[in-house]
Amino acid sequence: MSYETALLLYRGIVPPIITTGVVQAINFPIYEYFKALYFRECKYDYYTCAFLGGATSGSIISTFTIPFSFVKVDILTHSLIN
Repeated sequence: MSYETALLLYRGIVPPIITTGVVQAINFPIYEYFKALYFRECKYDYYTCAFLGGATSGSIISTFTIPFSFVKVDILTHSLIN
């Protein structure tokens, strides 16, 4: 494998890494907030609160990330076809 071929494997890796970092930086505080809210208000055990907090934060964050993912896949698909 040539050096140029090896570089092609990593072409375009920086934007997904940055996006993932930003998404997780937003997702974690949302998760912690809802986990504490469920624990305080509903008196569930820790694991149930962690599950509910993760489900809630995942639902909220996916509302914003799915449209961007759809556009990204659409752009990549059209660039491969053309």
